[in-house]
Amino acid sequence: MDDKEIVFLIFSASITILLISIGLVLFLVFFVRTKKRDFAERFKLMEAYEKELYNTKIEIKDQTLKYVGRELHDNIGQLLTVTRIHLKGLVKVIDNEKLTEVNNITARALEELRMLSRSLNNSDRANDTSLLKLVEQEITLIDKTGAVKPSLKVAGDVYNFDVGHEIICFRIMQEFVSNALKYSGCEHICFELDYQPGEFSFRLRDDGKGFDKHSVVKGSGLINIENRAKMIGAHYELKSTAKNGTTIIVKLKTNVTV
Repeated sequence: MDDKEIVFLIFSASITILLISIGLVLFLVFFVRTKKRDFAERFKLMEAYEKELYNTKIEIKDQTLKYVGRELHDNIGQLLTVTRIHLKGLVKVIDNEKLTEVNNITARALEELRMLSRSLNNSDRANDTSLLKLVEQEITLIDKTGAVKPSLKVAGDVYNFDVGHEIICFRIMQEFVSNALKYSGCEHICFELDYQPGEFSFRLRDDGKGFDKHSVVKGSGLINIENRAKMIGAHYELKSTAKNGTTIIVKLKTNVTV
């Protein structure tokens, strides 16, 4: 075998190895891209499934609360109404201080029941009541408990946006309040709503004991808040340190520009 043939064989082998290497690289690139695409598609499907599951849970919860609210209003509310009618009749006939007080207590109980029924039946109210009104009613309920002192600050020109998004924002606020009442030991809860063109944001803060958010195990309350914010595409931020209270900030893009 002469030198030319050896050179030719070496050249051919080199070309073959190069082509095989290029083929392997292309195959690996194709394989990795396919895997990434499959993973992305599976992730989207899983995300869609989780979102649908979460929507279903919210719908079931809303329907349950709606049912309880109506039962309270239609059944217990009616019984209290009839009781008060009889008491009012007795008060007119019998001038008794204790009987008058019982009548007054029954009247207050009936009003509390009506407010509780309206609070549970948020789905109906959301159709004809703004988020601000829902928050004001929630603050009234909190204030009546006497457990903490709520306050409200509103910035910007108040407007209504997507009803579903308003309900989710209100649910986030309720979840925060529930957590604060259960765990924080706070004395005050501050609601801050900010209506700006194209963006609505709210900040809720308590003056409770707080916690280290980097080490605490997230309970269902914090997870619900985070998932709800994610579901409507809102930016969510949690701030908390030991002995300095807890704050959540939620910012949401709206289609209202004026």
